[in-house]
Amino acid sequence: MKKILRIRRQDPEKNKGKPHFQDFEINLPEGTSILLAFHHIRQTQDSSLTIRSSCRAAVCGSCAIVIDGRPRLACKSLFQDFSSEVIRISPLPSYPVIKDLVVNLSQFFEDYRTLEPWLKAIVSPEKKKEYRQSIVEREKIDPYETCIMCGVCQGGCPAREKASEEFMGPAMMVKAARWIFDSRDSAQKERIKQVKKTRGVGECDQFSQCTELCPLEIPASVAVLAVRHQAVLSLLKK
Repeated sequence: MKKILRIRRQDPEKNKGKPHFQDFEINLPEGTSILLAFHHIRQTQDSSLTIRSSCRAAVCGSCAIVIDGRPRLACKSLFQDFSSEVIRISPLPSYPVIKDLVVNLSQFFEDYRTLEPWLKAIVSPEKKKEYRQSIVEREKIDPYETCIMCGVCQGGCPAREKASEEFMGPAMMVKAARWIFDSRDSAQKERIKQVKKTRGVGECDQFSQCTELCPLEIPASVAVLAVRHQAVLSLLKK
């Protein structure tokens, strides 16, 4: 299956770091993923082509890029998904480019740290026993527990595209929901206060693009609405 990958290249050490597109013509089997095509290009055409990847199984989330104008995981995107001969590829927006398709995610993980993503429980479980949850309690956080923090939803979020410095993004709201609705956690008020701050849940414009893009079908827009509802309730209780 013949395809042309039109890849956005950017090397801070060459051409003053100015981005440009470079075409790579390849002929690989129909079921080949975009990620494997990258590795083929690196082995046969240009070893300097740079992309971040690890598991190749949509588990680590590190190969998130923009393919044909849509943020996706390269390992989960197959040749047959694209009808055009030329596939245009670029890095995730809203983050500084390190090289080619690799972006600097320092701010992404710094935002994650501000959520303090660990269990804060005042009451300890009984000696030599675990914290317990009912099935209903667990179902409240199950949709958000599977987030792999790939950044695909961040890359397709119109609110972040408009002004990334004003909104942490849907991935952070999913992670916030995961802890706010955890029945074992005792810091709900503090967590809600955190997401009401600048760059918090109030900056979401509710386009719901995040849910549509998520490779794991996590209802990110539902998480944002649920967290926003809790934030409003906290204001009414004052």
